[in-house]
Amino acid sequence: MAPVHDVVAWGESLDHLLECKTGQLVFEDFLRTEYSEENLLFWLACEDYKKAASETERAEAAKRIYVEFVEVDAPRQLLAAKMGERVERKPILRHILQVYLKYFEDPP
Repeated sequence: MAPVHDVVAWGESLDHLLECKTGQLVFEDFLRTEYSEENLLFWLACEDYKKAASETERAEAAKRIYVEFVEVDAPRQLLAAKMGERVERKPILRHILQVYLKYFEDPP
């Protein structure tokens, strides 16, 4: 369990919550009750992508992100990807993935 001062900090900032493994687990449990835990899992996958040391690791991480969160019938498909089902899906999904990956490649 997290120290009390960490738990108090979660109420002040989502960043504090996400910096703590226990906070991530508690937040994931909450999101599961709201049927949206895929958003946190996607964020964590993108954080892993940012930490990839080589081009090969980034390519593998990008593929995992696409397969798990973006492609048709992905096990944890994001709402934005699901919305693309109503229109021309492939161009929209390609754009979503490009935007996410570009964001995570650029320095803050």
